[in-house]
Amino acid sequence: MSASELIQNADQAMYSAKELGGHQFQVYEFIMAEAESEHMRLNRELNEALREGQLEIYYQPIIDIRTGTIIKAEALLRWNHPYKGVLSPAAFLSITEHSGMTNKITNFVLKQAISSSNLWRDQHGEAFPISINESPAFFITRSLVDDFRAWPNDIGLENSRITMELAPEFLEKINASELNPITSLGLPGLRLQLAMDNFGTKPFSPSMLREFRMESIKLDRGLVKNAGKGGETDDVLKAIIAMAHAINLKVVGVGVEQMEQLRFLTCAGCDYAQGFLFSKPLRREDFEALLKRGHQQRLHAN
Repeated sequence: MSASELIQNADQAMYSAKELGGHQFQVYEFIMAEAESEHMRLNRELNEALREGQLEIYYQPIIDIRTGTIIKAEALLRWNHPYKGVLSPAAFLSITEHSGMTNKITNFVLKQAISSSNLWRDQHGEAFPISINESPAFFITRSLVDDFRAWPNDIGLENSRITMELAPEFLEKINASELNPITSLGLPGLRLQLAMDNFGTKPFSPSMLREFRMESIKLDRGLVKNAGKGGETDDVLKAIIAMAHAINLKVVGVGVEQMEQLRFLTCAGCDYAQGFLFSKPLRREDFEALLKRGHQQRLHAN
């Protein structure tokens, strides 16, 4: 076996170990070559997708429960695959962590969200708030900070209103990296905020919410699914909402699909709601049309 083949086999064993969660070792087996071929094919196709404009951002509205108005949106990455149709990030983002494409994907998503934030305006004429559910690699890649600092002013980074969402388990990793995104991305005028995603199912220290100056938390969709049934879940949700409000955090109910869930969240004091009850994720032009209809309805109401 040549030295290059040995290195290639070692790389394949490394990818296998990472896909199993990392912090372990794997002995190379011939079957890994087949799995790695699929990995390399997806990586090549994703590179082509970036060049050929196959990646697209969809937007799902987030509703102010008290007024029923669209208060912000979540930006969701989609891949318009030429053979497989529309793919969600779960189908392809895992390969970016091993291929060095994380920066490229993050730059694409953030630029699209910034453009939309500046294009759309809220009822006060300010840039429209947009949340991004981003990979934790975004926060531990120092080269990304340099990329953002090098962006020209006409991108609109400083005027946009962007919130980056983090899952609880990733915040521990970010904290260990000693690269606080609020300070590392503290560009002049940039209104970057953080939100906690999938909150309520895993142990977590509330002190970190303050340490990272979180703007809001998103209730875990599994909890929301069982909301309003009078069981233990309702008590848990009420406690989470009360805790969040005690430290001045807004609360978003995610995955709202039934009126029963919405009624419970309203009575429990939840601030915002998001889910198919209101709208599926929409392409940029469709979301913009939805915003305009809502604006016109408010004008007629006044």
